[in-house]
Formats: sequence, C-alpha cells, structure tokens
Amino acid sequence: QEDLGPDVELCPGSTSNVDGKENFSWLWSDGSTKRYLRTEELGKHWVNVVDDYGCEAADTIFVNEYQGIVDPLVDINLDYVTVDTAMQDNIDVAFTVLFPDKIPEHSILIYKRQAGDAQWQLRSTLQEGIDFYADSGNETRDNIYEFYLALADHCLTEHRQSLIHNSILLTGTADSINDVISLKWNPYIEWKKGVERYEVWRKLDGDT
Repeated sequence: QEDLGPDVELCPGSTSNVDGKENFSWLWSDGSTKRYLRTEELGKHWVNVVDDYGCEAADTIFVNEYQGIVDPLVDINLDYVTVDTAMQDNIDVAFTVLFPDKIPEHSILIYKRQAGDAQWQLRSTLQEGIDFYADSGNETRDNIYEFYLALADHCLTEHRQSLIHNSILLTGTADSINDVISLKWNPYIEWKKGVERYEVWRKLDGDT
C-alpha cells in the first residue's frame, strides 16, 4: 500500500518535494517517473507505483498554499538593549517570544538603524529557541542605535514586531575652571517596565 503522508502546505514561491517511497517504478499525475514529485502546482496530485514484486498501488495528496494564520496569543517582546561595558562596540539585545509553541519553526529577525536614519538594516535571522543577540561593530562612543525585532513563521513571513528600543549615548563636557564635568545622555524609550532612575558610575584612571 502506497502512503504519501499528510497533505502539504507550500510556502509562497517554494517547491514541494513529495516522496513516492522506495519502489520499482513511479508514475505521477504530471507524467514524471522519478521517486520524488517536485512541483509548485497547487491542488491534487496522485502517483501509481509498482514495487519490486510487481504489485501495484496508488495514493493521492493535496498541495495547498500555506495560509500563514498565527494564534493571536503569539507575540515578541524586546526586553532590553544595552551596550556591553566589557566590549563597547557590542550591543546586547535580549527578547522573549510569547507562546512560541504556537508558531513552530519560527525565526526572529533583528533590525537596526542609527538614530535619525530612515532605513533599517536586517542584522541577523535567528532560529527558534534563542533569546539573546550580540550586535558587533558599533561606534557606541559617538552614535545612538535603534533596534526592533520581527517574528516570522517557517516561510519567513513576518507576523509580529516589537517596539523600538535604543542604546544610550553618554557624553561629558569638562569645566576645568570649576573642576566640573557636565554629563548628558539620551532617554531610554519603550522599556515596558519603565525607567525609574538612571545611575551614573565613575572610574578613575588606574582603578579596576
């Protein structure tokens, strides 16, 4: 008995790969005679097979377009963006996917831009099970960077987007006459828990 398995859901622009199983010969509905049916055509497909003993069998399968319907509980939160104090050209991005089991084989897309730019850059595409990303090569002493995340299904169709979070740029101006350093920084926006206070730490030359 031939069994092609469950019906196939096809991602847009992709090709199905239906296995006719190990047999002596195959005849598919499109006229092909190889073991695997590779097609972009949606709808009903069938195969007639003959095994090594001369026994004949047949089965049908439907190739359907993937509908991309995602459970409304699914979401993605960008938890925080912060400059790595040990490697200051790195910016750490932490995030949480809510109800990940309801969007199997999902991907997380990391987008970044320098504050003020109009265009976003896709920095990385991460597979499910990851909740942290370190973005390297940033000039954090001179620039502010903004990040947002997108949650995509197995077809890489984006369904959810996080809020935009930004890095903090701290600058200082020295007043040598009064021995005062004036500090200035940009606010951290879109932190879900809210920023209760900013802490400023100082290290003198030679301190560890």
